[in-house]
Order: sequence, then C-alpha cells, then structure tokens
Amino acid sequence: MRTLAIRLPGVIGPASERNWLSHQVLAAAREGREISVYNAASPYNNAVHVSDLVRFVCILLRQGWRGAEVVTLGAAGMTTVRRAVELVANAFGGKSAIREVTGRRAGFTISSARAIERFGYAPMEIEEMLRRFAAENGGKI
Repeated sequence: MRTLAIRLPGVIGPASERNWLSHQVLAAAREGREISVYNAASPYNNAVHVSDLVRFVCILLRQGWRGAEVVTLGAAGMTTVRRAVELVANAFGGKSAIREVTGRRAGFTISSARAIERFGYAPMEIEEMLRRFAAENGGKI
C-alpha cells in the first residue's frame, strides 16, 4: 500500500486564499495599502504554486513506488521576504509601502530535496512563481 504525506507551505495561484501571500500581501498590494513584514532580509521560498502541486500529484500517480513517505514541497531557489513582497506589490503599481517590523518571529525556508530526489518534483523558481501569482490575480508584470 502506498502512503504519502505532503507537507505544504502557502499554496498560491489564481484566487488562492488562506496564506500570507494571498491574504495579506496581495490584498494590500491591490489596494495600495502598507504591507508589514517580519525578517525582511531572511531567505524565502515558502510557497508552492497550484500548478506545481497538480504536476507533482500526476507524477505520483504514474509511479509504482511502495511504502510510506513524507515530503515537503516548496519553490525552487530563494529570494528574501522583502523581495517577495516587492514583486507582488510592483505588479499592482508599487504603491504599497513596505514596513519592516521587528519582533521575535524567526524566518525559515523549506527543503523540497526529498520530493525532488525521490519523486521528480520540479518546482518553479520562487521569483517566477511570485510574478505568475501576481499576474493571475490581476497584476501587471
């Protein structure tokens, strides 16, 4: 019997919801409101585009693996938290000020290495993914 637990960061795409990029960044960028960020200089790859997720599931269905596995999916490459916000905000005219907030929230990144090596996961680069996400939701690239 095959069992796979897929750990996901924010899933983004057209009309996505319930993640930081959709709920806070995109919503504020559309309205030109200020966007607050923690750890602006921290590395960031904590997103998966819905199209990458669908491709990954299709790959899994074609493979004949056995056993139980756990994988984490995320974007390829890295950007910074600030750059991620800038990419989305710029697609909506760059009117949103970005305010760096100090606090105790620790930054983190995601490794998709197991999904890549074991199952052939091939995610988009994070900055390409963010540009696509913004365009799919009404932004101009």
